[in-house]
Amino acid sequence: MIKDKQGTSSHNLFNIKADNRWEGEHIQKDTLEFELGAMIKKSAPFRAYQSLDESFNDYVSFLTNNDRYQDALENSGNVERFFRVYRKQAMRPIHNMPTK
Repeated sequence: MIKDKQGTSSHNLFNIKADNRWEGEHIQKDTLEFELGAMIKKSAPFRAYQSLDESFNDYVSFLTNNDRYQDALENSGNVERFFRVYRKQAMRPIHNMPTK
């Protein structure tokens, strides 16, 4: 679990980044990003929560309100298929995503 510089937990169970849509607290953390065919070390903001419950509820909201994961959610009755589709979508670069 991501911790701040003082060792305090962010309660971010799912390592969701804090992009420009996120209005809550965040923790800056080094991460590896795949860009232009290479792994690059970067510092990125990750969401921070007050509790594990808040983290879990935000994750459910993140999935259900994100077009990127709708194909996976359509397979929620089949755990193996759900995770196969979820992983494929989660690893897909944002710039390759179709726009609506």
